[in-house]
Amino acid sequence: MSSTVLVEVTNAAAPLDLLLVQDGVGGIVGQVPLVAIRDATTGQYLDFADNRFKASGWVIKQATMSEVERGRYRRPLNVPALQPQRQEGSALVAEYTVDNGPVKGTANDLLLLVNFQSNLALLRKALTNRMEESPGNPGVLVLFDDNGTTPLLTWYLRDMAGGPVLGTAGAPARRSAAV
Repeated sequence: MSSTVLVEVTNAAAPLDLLLVQDGVGGIVGQVPLVAIRDATTGQYLDFADNRFKASGWVIKQATMSEVERGRYRRPLNVPALQPQRQEGSALVAEYTVDNGPVKGTANDLLLLVNFQSNLALLRKALTNRMEESPGNPGVLVLFDDNGTTPLLTWYLRDMAGGPVLGTAGAPARRSAAV
């Protein structure tokens, strides 16, 4: 079974989780699953010894996972320590393996790196900061940063037929910052 997991880029202990179960029995305990982390873009693997992504020459390419309880295994991943540093939008693949006699298997998780802190800050700014529209061909809509003078985001506007946007007296065009 594989899944997609959103991982905060600032998380120093992002959990890599694996659940080993057997039908009719439940969680399988006493195993030593391994995990490897692959960069989905470059194909390079993480060397757990120095937190660097490499094409070869790993000291620890597959790291052991610790048993938590009832067949659940975990290993923390220090995302800010990865070298080179990964940015929001990066994709990593966690490749899990277990090979212990009758218990054998593999699984993968796609780890998508996100930055919830910056996304929440931008959302707050979009909801509360000054915003102004200007007529033109195209018209312009500008969201200002917290200081009220630095443009943060700009959108170009056209009317419903793709033509220029005209200024109309009495129509809203400027929004002050929320108080």
